[in-house]
Amino acid sequence: MKYLSPQKFSWGDAPWQIIDLSIAGKVNIQVDNNTIITLGTRLNQQHNEFMMVAKWCEWAIQQDGLQENLQKNLYEILEENQQNKQSEIPQEDLKESLEEIKENILEENLPASRIENRAEALRRMKECLITRRSMLNLSNLGLTSLPENLPPHLIEFYCSKNVLTALPKVMPKWLLVLDCTDNVLILLPKVQPSKLMVLKCYENFLQFLPPSMPQYLYKLSCAGNNINSIPDEMLENLTRLKVFDCSSNDLISSPRLPPKLIIYYCGENKFKTVQVPQPQSLKVFDCNGNPWDKDNLPTLLKAVEGLKKQQGLKDLLDFLHKEGQVDLEGLEELEDLMDLEFLDDPELLERVKVQEDLELLDQQLGLLSLERQQDSQPVNQQSEHEPESASRVKRDLSEVDSESTMKRKRFM
Repeated sequence: MKYLSPQKFSWGDAPWQIIDLSIAGKVNIQVDNNTIITLGTRLNQQHNEFMMVAKWCEWAIQQDGLQENLQKNLYEILEENQQNKQSEIPQEDLKESLEEIKENILEENLPASRIENRAEALRRMKECLITRRSMLNLSNLGLTSLPENLPPHLIEFYCSKNVLTALPKVMPKWLLVLDCTDNVLILLPKVQPSKLMVLKCYENFLQFLPPSMPQYLYKLSCAGNNINSIPDEMLENLTRLKVFDCSSNDLISSPRLPPKLIIYYCGENKFKTVQVPQPQSLKVFDCNGNPWDKDNLPTLLKAVEGLKKQQGLKDLLDFLHKEGQVDLEGLEELEDLMDLEFLDDPELLERVKVQEDLELLDQQLGLLSLERQQDSQPVNQQSEHEPESASRVKRDLSEVDSESTMKRKRFM
């Protein structure tokens, strides 16, 4: 065998007898005596990207189609529901509902109005990979599916106004913003990127949300789907969630809300009552368009206690007023919170995350200080130095976060 250059060898003069190990993970060579020699090398980033683009090209020339993808994803939903012991949806009811959804999707004939342009999607993905752009927009291309591997450095991904029935099972791990609105999605990946802060999946055909969501989620919008239940545990674990929109679904009751929620849209559902108590942080509570039940007047009154100056309570307050339970005079509207609701900028979201980390650290240090004071007899002088210690830890945390951000920017 002849050495040509690093990772490049030949065992003859013909072009097919040249091996470039930089673009091949393992190569089998059959020599004259029928002995097979295997050459291998650890796959590098260049090889991984080469293989990724090759998969994209293969995806771009496929004609899988909407109906085929729908059938595959419907089967996945039925399997997932059967394996989920906590699911409250009977299998036969779900099957019937999914068949109805399938007919509705196909009757709308969305592919006819959204001509699929995979060539343009391929061009944008390759450009994103080469330039290391942190944002990829594949919206409004009529796509019926996506390749399983997206550029790994993505922070923002937009794929709205397509004909997607599902997303890739594994999304880029650095993703902060995911917008997949106005598709025909019937399920979301079981596992979401751990750093995800904004998830917009409204105007789809989702039956339920994944059982767990990323802990840093700041905004979740799943309006305009077919969701009929949301597990209490899922929302309670989202301690950083500020904006939650589940309006225009088939929900029959409001789930327990996370502790720091500020904006809550749950209108146009099938609520007859709402959960109490509501988070103290709640500023906008839009529950209009629900069929309130007068048998639940005590619960409804408790739900609006302290919220009578908030936006979005018109229908419920009108209902209570007609029942002689509440006086509508002197109600005030809250200041505009549009900036908070439409906060999607990754840099600003990162600042919010750091600030909340610092607030959480303050709480933990406060509890630690209290425990030390209770355990020490007599109370020592350490509490006098606690603020300085806390600020020092804060500075260290900020520096670590800043350094990690710089590393990600260099990576991108």
